[in-house]
Amino acid sequence: MTYVRGKLEGYLMWNFIMRLLLQGSLELCFALLLNFPYLENILTSTNIIETTDYVMTALIIVCLVMLPFNVAFFWGFLRFKELPDPSFQQTYGSVYEGLKPTKRSSLAFPILFVFRRMILAITCLYLKDHLWLQMLLSIYITLFQGCYLVHITPFEESLQGKLEVFNELTTITLYITAYTLAEMPLDYANPENAANQHEMSSKFFIAALAGNIATHLFFLLMNTVRKTIIYSK
Repeated sequence: MTYVRGKLEGYLMWNFIMRLLLQGSLELCFALLLNFPYLENILTSTNIIETTDYVMTALIIVCLVMLPFNVAFFWGFLRFKELPDPSFQQTYGSVYEGLKPTKRSSLAFPILFVFRRMILAITCLYLKDHLWLQMLLSIYITLFQGCYLVHITPFEESLQGKLEVFNELTTITLYITAYTLAEMPLDYANPENAANQHEMSSKFFIAALAGNIATHLFFLLMNTVRKTIIYSK
């Protein structure tokens, strides 16, 4: 039975599937929410393509919704002691890659990762007429994520943890700047001044985003150079 299970685990490529669900959670949420209103046609559809689409939508919805709970139960409780095991990581390690495998609270990171993207997709599609509420929810969720990263320190490498905190700070800055741009009153008495204010805010938004990307590219380049030097010796 153990042999069959091992073969099945290897064949199903759980690492690939879990990584696909985690990294593609935002895109999947948008696609599923857009397709969800049409699921009622699953029983009346006579087109094989539409039926397949509805069935796959229902299946992915179940997988995506259950993913955080599955991480909490399977990785956090049922198999927690096996997380540091290299053979276990080879099959299921993509969920907690880079996280501290001996710290149970580290597993909250992929759970928050998925929930955060679910909330973003829901607010974008269903709160499109309430921009202020979208922004406030996003800012508070980002603050919560930042507090979690600072207090729990879930990553094994200190640099990765600091970069994640830097990402959250950049995200909050971008949200506040975008909210300022959207809610900035137009000064009809002095249109030139209003245009300058919008231009300054826009440039600051671009500069903050470019700074974040440049920082990541710098550390990525440094890491590549370091590995190249090590391998060349």
